[in-house]
Amino acid sequence: MDDLAMRLERLENESALTRLVYNYCHGIDRHDLERFLSIWSVDAIWDVGPPLGKCTGITEIQKGLSEGVWPAFQASQHCTTNLVFDIDGDKARGLSNVTFQGVGVDGSAIMVASTYRDRFSRQDGRWYLTERLTEFHHSVPLLDVSLPPAAG
Repeated sequence: MDDLAMRLERLENESALTRLVYNYCHGIDRHDLERFLSIWSVDAIWDVGPPLGKCTGITEIQKGLSEGVWPAFQASQHCTTNLVFDIDGDKARGLSNVTFQGVGVDGSAIMVASTYRDRFSRQDGRWYLTERLTEFHHSVPLLDVSLPPAAG
């Protein structure tokens, strides 16, 4: 493979991996289950730490999201930055920072800073997230922040 083709393949792979990371954010924040589940391999591991813990396999991931994360927050926003990928054939590792802002069901707001340590695999020409480990750094309450009650 010539140099230009290798560079193009690298850019395409990084773009596909970046899209997975961003689809995680949009899927979780917009309650888009189809988008969120589409990024994971069938046997993936999602380890966000307490209180949700570790989910193994797509069924546990779906349960952790719909029964753990979504009921805990009225609103959430994940902002992922500083993406770095190490790609080796059909396997890749990723490192990124995330700032999470959320409003709990009680109206309290928090901001969390974490790092994602990811593993990816390409299966049948498509990239999937196979493992996401969350390294928690700190959180702070956002005082005097509340949302109006949801329209019902």
